[in-house]
Amino acid sequence: SSGVQSTVWVTPREISRSQAIQTLWWEWAGYRLGHRLLQTGITPDRGRVKALKDRALRTTYVDAFGLTSQEMADILQAGREKPWAHFGGYASSLDAFARATEEHGLDDVAFDSVISWGDKMFAHYRANLEGVFDTTVHDTYGTSEGIYIAAQCHSPEYYVMTPHVVLELLDADWQSVTPGELGRVVVTRLDGLGMPLIRYYLGDLAVAATNPVARPGRPAFPQLERIVGRDTDTVQTPGGRVLTVHTFTGIFEFAPEIEQFCVIPGDDGITVEYIPRPDFHSGVLDAVTESLHQAIGEALPIGWTRVDHIPATPSGKPQIIRPRRLGGDRD
Repeated sequence: SSGVQSTVWVTPREISRSQAIQTLWWEWAGYRLGHRLLQTGITPDRGRVKALKDRALRTTYVDAFGLTSQEMADILQAGREKPWAHFGGYASSLDAFARATEEHGLDDVAFDSVISWGDKMFAHYRANLEGVFDTTVHDTYGTSEGIYIAAQCHSPEYYVMTPHVVLELLDADWQSVTPGELGRVVVTRLDGLGMPLIRYYLGDLAVAATNPVARPGRPAFPQLERIVGRDTDTVQTPGGRVLTVHTFTGIFEFAPEIEQFCVIPGDDGITVEYIPRPDFHSGVLDAVTESLHQAIGEALPIGWTRVDHIPATPSGKPQIIRPRRLGGDRD
């Protein structure tokens, strides 16, 4: 999700624990195994195992990104006969479905809960989702490296999953900040033995709760008051499709010849800046262009610019989608 090509190794036992934590977080939102679930994601080609899992757990899996407003409305219309109890997926994709619901006047679409992950849950996303779907949003916070950090449990606060992770909030000198102060997120996974990540700096910012609230029936875990991640900017294509960072990471994941990339929206297309690896060759760009066109569903004009450096955001985290920049190193 940073735009930098990397690999993290985990054991089957670690994967099982991560899945257990995710299931627990979903249960905090009222989900139970077997409840009908509408889920958005970036792997629509499910394969045999995932397809069986979806069927057994009564999950309808749909593409998170690249759908038109009409396609999203059609999906929600199709679920009216057998309504879903819960709606989960990338925060920006959930918001896109909510906007499509309003646009097409689908007044009777509702969910018991909405569970979000992958993107920052902006305040306007939350307000829109809760208003349109007459529900409560339960946001979760983790990393694609398999670290499950914190989640909401019927409350505004985020509960830190301390049996699984050590969370530090540090200042610019890497010293601990006091609760209520904005700090850099540094995590250590306690049960990650396949490839230990110790004091792993995410590039995110967060604020610990100044006065943790003790709520009956809630976990006795440390609390975060606010999480500040990267702004998940979007790209709207000439055909009206909304693309986010995950549209691109799902393609570049399979292009290891590219070390890092970022997307710069233009008036009628995009420019992709990229840093090549030693094994890079020109055919890589042709293959990625074709894959992007297939994933997007239209022949969006794509320009390629080879660069030596891609700057990070002020928080230190690379930004995949950003406005046209001024200056920079190009060859």
